This record gives sequence, C-alpha cells and structure tokens, in this order.
Amino acid sequence: MEAAALGLAGNAVGILLPKLQETFSSILKVRDNARFIKDELESMNAFLVMNAAMGQYTDDDLELNVWMSQVRGIAYDIEDWAEEFTWRLCQPHWHGIGSCFPDVVRFTKDLVARVKIANNVHGLKGRVLEVGERSKRYGLRGRTTQEPTSSSIIAPVARMQHDPRLGAHLTDDAMLVGMDGPRNTLMDWLIPGDGSILRIISVVGMGGLGKTTLVKKLYENRQVMEHFHRSAWITVSQTFSLKVLLRDMINQLLGSQVFSAEMTEGQLVQQLRDELMKLNTSYVIVLDDVWSLNAWLSFFPALPDNSLGSRIIVTTRNLDVASFCSQESGHVYHLKPLCPENSWLLFCKKAFPRHYSNCPPTFTHLSKEILGKCDGLPLAIVTIGGVLASKPLLESECQKLHDHLGTSIMSHQGLDAMTRILSFSYYDLPYYLKPLFLYLAIFPEDYQIRRKRLLRRWIAEGLVHATRDMSTEEVAEWYFKELMDRSMILSSIINGDTTVHSCHIHDIMLEFTLNMSEKDNLVSIITRKQQPPAPAPAPQTQDVREARHLALHQHSLPANIHKNKKLEHVRSLTVFSEGIVSLKNTSRMKLLRVLDLEGCHLSEVDGDLEVIGQFTLLRYLNLRNTSIRSLPKALAKLQNLETLDLRWTKVTEIPPHITKLHKLEYLSVGGFERDPSGASLTCHGAELPAEGMTALKALKTLSMVSFKTNPRELGEMTQLTKLGAKDITTPENAMAFVETLDKLSDQLRALKVSWNCDVPFLEEVSQPPVHLKSLWLSGIMITCKLPTWIASLDRVSKMALAHTELDEEGMQVLQRLPCLKELVLFENSYLNHELRFLAGYFPVLKLLQIDSLSHLTEFIFHGGGLQLEIIEILATAGTTYMFHGSHKPYPWPKETCTVITVVARLSTSPNPLQLRRYTQQLGGPAYVPMTGFPKFDKSVCIRLRHRTMGCSNFLLESNGDLSVGCDLPPECCDFPSSIELMVYDAM
Repeated sequence: MEAAALGLAGNAVGILLPKLQETFSSILKVRDNARFIKDELESMNAFLVMNAAMGQYTDDDLELNVWMSQVRGIAYDIEDWAEEFTWRLCQPHWHGIGSCFPDVVRFTKDLVARVKIANNVHGLKGRVLEVGERSKRYGLRGRTTQEPTSSSIIAPVARMQHDPRLGAHLTDDAMLVGMDGPRNTLMDWLIPGDGSILRIISVVGMGGLGKTTLVKKLYENRQVMEHFHRSAWITVSQTFSLKVLLRDMINQLLGSQVFSAEMTEGQLVQQLRDELMKLNTSYVIVLDDVWSLNAWLSFFPALPDNSLGSRIIVTTRNLDVASFCSQESGHVYHLKPLCPENSWLLFCKKAFPRHYSNCPPTFTHLSKEILGKCDGLPLAIVTIGGVLASKPLLESECQKLHDHLGTSIMSHQGLDAMTRILSFSYYDLPYYLKPLFLYLAIFPEDYQIRRKRLLRRWIAEGLVHATRDMSTEEVAEWYFKELMDRSMILSSIINGDTTVHSCHIHDIMLEFTLNMSEKDNLVSIITRKQQPPAPAPAPQTQDVREARHLALHQHSLPANIHKNKKLEHVRSLTVFSEGIVSLKNTSRMKLLRVLDLEGCHLSEVDGDLEVIGQFTLLRYLNLRNTSIRSLPKALAKLQNLETLDLRWTKVTEIPPHITKLHKLEYLSVGGFERDPSGASLTCHGAELPAEGMTALKALKTLSMVSFKTNPRELGEMTQLTKLGAKDITTPENAMAFVETLDKLSDQLRALKVSWNCDVPFLEEVSQPPVHLKSLWLSGIMITCKLPTWIASLDRVSKMALAHTELDEEGMQVLQRLPCLKELVLFENSYLNHELRFLAGYFPVLKLLQIDSLSHLTEFIFHGGGLQLEIIEILATAGTTYMFHGSHKPYPWPKETCTVITVVARLSTSPNPLQLRRYTQQLGGPAYVPMTGFPKFDKSVCIRLRHRTMGCSNFLLESNGDLSVGCDLPPECCDFPSSIELMVYDAM
C-alpha cells in the first residue's frame, strides 16, 4: 500500500510540474524542488515495489515498517499539497468588492499563494531528504542492493508461509460436510472413462473453501489408489524450489534411485518425463496450491501423456491458472461456499462436540449471527467454531466472541492460522492491485457493489491510469477481472454475456481489508449500531481518523463533524444511510474527489445542495436513487467532474450550466422502472439544454435524454459510445432521432430507445449501428416486426424488449443473432403463448429473463439454445410454465442441464433490475436437493411437477428455511418429459 501511496503522490506532483513551470517560471528554486520531490518519490516507489516482489516486506520487519509508515505519511502530505495547489488554481480570483480592483486583488492573492506554496515545497523537500537519510543510516535501502540469493528471497516469505493451513483440522470424515456433490463430480472426472488420454483437472476457489481437503480425500480414496498405481502429492505454494519439488515428485513416483543429487533442473525434468513414458500404468499427480502460470509451466514439461489415462489435479485460487491448465479438457471445478444448512451442521460439530454436535437453545441466536460472518467458508466455520469450543460454555463468552469477532480475527491466537491463509492472497497481489482491493473496505458488510460503480470510482481516485495500448476504462476492467480471477472479490450477479453486474467481498476478507486499511490510514468508517431501548442514551459517534476515505454506514453526517480538522485530508465521502442527509457540515472537505450518496434522502432545504460548489476537485458525483428534483447552480463550478449519475432521481431537466463541465464523460438520468400503481414498465429521463451540448467534448455516455426538443446537436457529438433516448412521440422528433442515429452509427456500442409514436421511424435508419453490443427497445412495433437492420447486428450480446408486441416471425430475427447471450422480455414484448427453440436458433444464448409475460407459458426445445444456462422468470401469482423437450435425439448433451432461477422482486424497489435471485438446477446427471434458499421478503411456494413422477411441493418461509422438502429423483433429469414450474404467494 505504501508503494501505491507513493505512486499517487508522485503522479500528482508529475501532473503539477507543467503548472508549476508556468506559475513559477521566475522562481526556479520552487520548480526544481518539486522536480526533486517527484524524482525521490519515484526512487522510493521502485524500492518498495522491489521489496514486495522479493518478498522482503513482512509484518515482522519492524524497522522497515516504521520507515515505510514515515514514507507513507510524507507521500500523503505531498499529495495533499499537490491537490491543494490544484484547488487554489480552480478558485475565482476575486468577488464582491474585490471586483472593483481586480488586478490588485488578483496580484495580492497570487503573491500570498506563491509564498505559501514555495514554503511548503521547501519544507517537503527537507522532509524527503530526512526520510531518505534515515533509510541509509539504518541500512534499509542496502537490503536490496546486494545480489539476491535463493535464501534471501525465500526465507522471509517462508517464515510467513509456515504452512498454517488447517487441512488437518478438516480431515476427519465427520467434518467433511457438504462435500459429497463436489467429490462425486470430481471422481467421475478422475476415473478414466474416455479412453487413454491425459486429463488435467483444476479445482479453483478462494482460500479456505477446502480445495486441499477435498482433493486429499479423493487422492486417498481406495478406488483411486487401486486404479492409479503411481501417485504423487506436491504442495507448490507461492514460493518454491523447482529442483526440490522435482526430486520429491520423482521419489514419490519412481523412487530415489532414478536421479542423482548433482542433476540440474533441466536434467530432472527430462529424467522424470522419460521414466513416466516408460511406465506400464497410469499415474495421478496432485499439484496443490499453484499460484501462477509460471509455476504450472515449470512442471508441465515433465508430465507427459503416456496414453494410459493418467490424471493431473491442480488446486489454485486463480481462475486464469485453472483455465490455462485445463484448457484442453475443460475440466475446471469451481468450489462454492457451503449452503446455510451444511454451514450450520459443520459449525455445530466443531463448536459443540460435548453436546453431541447440537447447539444448546440459549446459544442458537448468537451462534447463527457468528456463523453469518463465515458466509459458508469452511475454514472460517471450523476455526471460529474451534475457538468457541475452547471457551467455557457461557453465554457471556459467546457474546464476547460475537461482539469482537472482527478484532479477534486479526489478533486471536486461535484464529491466527486462518488469518495467514487468507492474507496469502493479499500479499500475492501485484502492488497496483493492493490499493484497489483495500478500497473495498468502504462498502458495508454484505453490500452488493455494482461493477461499473466501482470502476468509475477507482478511476476518479487516480488508482487506475491509461497505458499506451489501453484506455483508463479498459485498464480498470482488466484490474477488476484480475481480482475476480484471484478470488479476492466474488460475483453476486453475472449477466448473460458472462460479465459481472455486481460483486461482493467475503465477510472474513472484509475484516482483513478493514484492518489493513486502518493500518495504512486509508479508510475511516462511522457506524451507528443498533440503539438500545429508551431511556438508554444514543451511542456516541466514533472519532474520524486522518484517513483518505470516509464512509458513513447507516449514519448521517454528525452536526459537529465540520470542526474536525482531519476532514481536510478526505478524498472520498460515501454515505450509506436511509435517513435524511445534509451536506452543510462538509466545508473542510475541499479536496474531495468522490462524493457518493446513492440511495440517500438528501435535504434540499435552503439550497443545501449548493454546497457541492466548494468541491472543485470533484471527479465523481453519484446521486443515483436519491430524492433530488433539480440540479444546483453550483454544479457549474465542478470543472473536473467526470461522472454524474442521476439515475432513478426526480430530475426532469438538465440545466444549461451542465455545458460548462468540459471533462464530463458519463451523464445518466432516469431509467426504466415500474409504475408504483401497477406493473407497467415506464421510462424516465430528462430534457437537455436547447443548445451548447457539443461543448462536452469528453462525454461518452448519455442516457436517458428526452427528444421533445429535437436535440439534433447530439449528432455532432461523435465521441458518444452509449446513448439513451426517450419521448419520441411525434414524426418530427422521430426524424430527429433517426438523423442522430445515422450520424453516430459508427461509434455507438450501447443504445436504449423508448417511444410512443405511431410512425415506424426505426425503419428509416439508413446507417445501422452495426457495432452495437447492447440494445434496449421499448415501444410498439406497428408491424409486429423488428426493423430489417436489426438482423445485421451480429455483435449484439445483450438485448431487452418492452411493449414491442412481436409475433413469432419477429422473434425469429432475434433467434438468428449470432452473438446474443442475454435476452430480457418485458411486458407485451412478445405476444405468443409459446417460445420455440429450433435447431440452430439462439446459438449462444445463456440467459433468458421473462418479466410479466403472463401469456407466455410454454417453452419448447427442438435442438436450439444449446448454450442456455438460466431461464429467469419473474412470475405472477398462480402462473404455470411448461417446459417441453423434443424426444430423440436428446436436445442437449447429457452432461449439461437446464437451470431455472426463481426470482423474488424486492418489495421496496420499483427498479425491475434490482431483483433477488436464486438459482436451482432442474436437470442433470443426479438428484437436485431443494435446499439453501436465500431470505425473501415474504413466504413463497414453489411447485415442481414431473409428468411421470408426480408432484413435489416446497413451502419457502421468509427466513429462508424450507418447512417441507424432498429431493427430486434421478428420473426427473430426463428432460424430454415436461417440467411445470408454479410460483405464487403463500397464504
């Protein structure tokens, strides 16, 4: 993190150098001092990056930690100075009476500012020199000047990595809860059934899921041992000696007599390969805990295909590694957390062994709350359960563990091994990913973080920078994917095109990020815990540390917070509150770059929002789903603003001063939502200024804008890649839209259109936007057919329709689109009662979402939709859906299955996309247990009926527990028979 702080400060000073040269052209000393600071920061940054790469930065190195803390402090101060200088440049030079003598006032203010900045630069240079000299006095920099040896590189990390994994704690069969399904699947993959080819099986998942434990049980299975007469288990880990592990592998497989101590790595690889080719039997090798592709590539040349059905099993936390290892066979198993039932069973076995693995009734409530922190992670469940078992069985002890679990995770001796296991993933991150991961500490526990929201915030904070070949947005997407692939963040909702819509961080990892961010003085959290019953006093607000990011969880800004000088360092303010939030107490946050108030009830009394005018460095402003009705005039002062999110607000008009925001890249207003009085899907947006929009040269995303005023100017904004348009109601504004679309056709990648016009204007488009990847159409198609140019959209991967009233012929246009992966059908979008999947149709469709199409009740599969994974139905009360498969030949490969997602809409949100989902498999090679449902807002009854097997009923209570349930028998997996799904409200 220190390297990241230095990088940010150095970058800030680097950006300021041209301004310094212009402003202080006559004061060479100031400019030279600033250049010296920048160069010294770059040297410090290189030193810290090198230490991180060599594994020399550990928590045990107290001297280095102290020095790095000092370096971090000075880096933050330099960044503060650089940002304050920029802030001063953004301020008006005179106002009020000063306007009578503008030159005098300007000269005086500039002189004062120059003297202050010159003094600051001189002082900062002195501090940088002092910190640099201190590192030399104590030999800190000298640690990397010597030639690194294998022992100097490996020893510090090895000390941290002293195999603290708790695999031994999970080896008892009684503790292997919820492993039957994964074990059976892997066993099917492991025992040869496809001839004699070599198969590489990868098991991937975050640390603590039990990958090693699961594979160890397979490895020791008698059937496996009898089938593979030669076997080897190799633990790779983050740092390893290839020569040592090759010798170990040869010894396990062949015996020590086949190699000599003097053999080089290359000779060992060749020897192992030659001997394995001579074997007259198959082998199984486990490479446990593989962290990188380089590690895999080091071993792979030594592991040949001896044409006897051999197997290699790889366990890893990195999806890229797993996919690469198994790229030929495609056998990648994603190990998932335990379901709530199995989590509870495992916890009770570990926490209450003296009570025959039964939780005493008085401990049930606290135990379930503690278990909720584990979020299905076996390592956490076993470890925390073990800590509870080691304590006296007293309610006070359980309460203490519950109240201080976050602190205990980072400090309790019994939890130390678990903390180290989870910390491996963090320390393995490249330096540029560490601040991005710690940034997640801002968000509350169990919070669903939208991917795009997170990426835009990273960019606004200066944590992501463009490269020669990639834009800032592309780099941010790449970094996000890296964190996902490393299992540092987990997907919550995945779109049909396989992109992640929202993500979350595991509760245990969140505690780790909070601890690390507090250590680095990065994030300060103000929370308001559950208030005790009256007349007990309300809890006091926590103190705010000198952190860069301030987050308020279920809290409003305290009335006296403006007196806290530590707020002068705050770069981002994020409020998660259901109460009324006022911004009047934010006067000290002049260096704010990110203001995120999504979902808050904002006070608009006495022009409260006008205070945002003081945040002249603001780059990101999120007012999504707030109660605001208009934008303040002070918005025009935000000359550095890049993102303005106004979706699902009551703003209906964008004021003219928006055209002064020349750096604005993202502007989104309104959106599609349901009418509170019924199920109708409506579109909301805002009117643009009559002229001046072409001044927004940086704007890339604009949605949803009204075409009532015929804004033909939009056609000149050739940098737009995403456009949303509404209020196309007359032939005049319909033609204005067509002209705009023709002009923007080459660069548009996403398009949303909502109309209420009896003219088939979409047919008039002469330049189809053939590069579109996402298309949303909401309006009546007069001919019940799609425009002919829709068929040419061979890059569209996501499409949503509402009110289009398509017939089967119109639907067939969509079915032929070669890249369509996600299709959403809202009300009146399709008129037929059945949807047919014919051979060759929907070739890559993965997600089909049906929302309020009460007349669509049958899905008939005749060989189409081969890639379909999820059919998501938002059902109305009493609606029945029939799924028909063709008879022979079988419509899908036998190993695949159809998945139905039962969806319950959040009753408090009118947004149709904010849904609570649960995925349940209805087909496949084995039975399907109906367990592990999430909590819904109210009880839901689900009925699954199979024509030949009768009916199974399940009553899902609002707490997520099943009151009645059974497993679907294997016969139900013959999908050519029909399955009926009925969802209705329970009485």
